[in-house]
Amino acid sequence: MIIVKWTTDWNAIENDTGKVAPGIIGSMILMFIQMGNKDPNSIEADVIPDQKSTMLLMLKIAGICVPMMLLANPIVFLMTHKKEKKHVTTEIELME
Repeated sequence: MIIVKWTTDWNAIENDTGKVAPGIIGSMILMFIQMGNKDPNSIEADVIPDQKSTMLLMLKIAGICVPMMLLANPIVFLMTHKKEKKHVTTEIELME
């Protein structure tokens, strides 16, 4: 969204539609709070075409990625801990 906002000629859009450039922070907050729904009387233009469905897609992706990132470290830790425990047990058995 940020790159699209930077590369868009908002002066031309404002002259054509009368809508001003959107605030990225406000758009991102609305994405989470109002699930992409925007006030129909807003004077801000959409950042991207079909903005609502794109924002919902981004929310779904975030909903999948966040738990994956939070669970990755504990799962890797458990796997390495089990390998180390098995390795130590095998070394003890060899010593006996």
